Amino acid sequence: MKSISIVVNARIGSTRLPNKVILPFAGTTLIDIALSKINNCDYFDKRYLAVYDNELKDKLVDYKNVELIDRDIDEVKSGIVDIKTRFKYFEKIETDLIFLLNPCCPLISENTIKYAYEMIKELNYNSYTSVVPSRDWVFDVNGKCITRSDVSNVATNKGDIFHKATHAFHILNRQFFLDNGYIWTFGECDPAPIGMPKEEYCDIDNLREFEIAEFLYNKYLDKKFNFISEYGYHVANGSIRYSIKLTSTGYKLVERLWVFQGEKARYNTIGDVLSKGDVKYLVLNKGIDFWHGYSRVRVENIMKKLGIKK
Repeated sequence: MKSISIVVNARIGSTRLPNKVILPFAGTTLIDIALSKINNCDYFDKRYLAVYDNELKDKLVDYKNVELIDRDIDEVKSGIVDIKTRFKYFEKIETDLIFLLNPCCPLISENTIKYAYEMIKELNYNSYTSVVPSRDWVFDVNGKCITRSDVSNVATNKGDIFHKATHAFHILNRQFFLDNGYIWTFGECDPAPIGMPKEEYCDIDNLREFEIAEFLYNKYLDKKFNFISEYGYHVANGSIRYSIKLTSTGYKLVERLWVFQGEKARYNTIGDVLSKGDVKYLVLNKGIDFWHGYSRVRVENIMKKLGIKK
């Protein structure tokens, strides 16, 4: 089993919004919000704050479970830093995988972090990144729409779903980076997308986004940093997932079953029995439904745990 650390890396000298992570934000700061979360994440093998600035190092007085990684000044200079220099501190980390949590995404909940951790424990890809489902119209530099081809569809509430990176977290392979000098290949599932709730998607780059995020944080977050959401959602359009169709004589595994409540997917857990018409299904996902599918072997194992016999 690969070991996993969670890391918050930050700098004072952000270009678009200077001192962003230490500016007053909803009675606290962005860096304190991130540190509060990882301070509670005792399921990780290691918890780190990777910084150069003394103002950020001083924050660790209040977060006893988080260790300091002292970065060099060239890693945190203003502007764009090349990736080899930016992540040079990976040499100081002791785990196989590194879960990078972005402190500029304050709406991500501890529940989402925990679920992403569980997913990477089960899966075996080189790297991962956080995504949300999207039906946006995206055009290439020549003006061609690359996310739509159906000329009869001008709506954004139907059609193919794509995965849009949120930059809330990345999970990286330490040794891969040290050997190659880059973090992923952008090949198939490298990085592999892990879904997060749209309600938690908020990456702060400028003052306007800072103010909007602060409003949302004050309005919708409870004291445990769990986002208050009416619905969960399904990301994995087109991927394979199984549910069990219950019958009087046994069961049948059903692929690509999605149970909807209006236009929004129900938030369900392992063992839930949901109805679609006159048919009942036992759902084999839990919490937020991440992008990946379930193999038949895994379904059989879940059924055993639930006490369901063929």
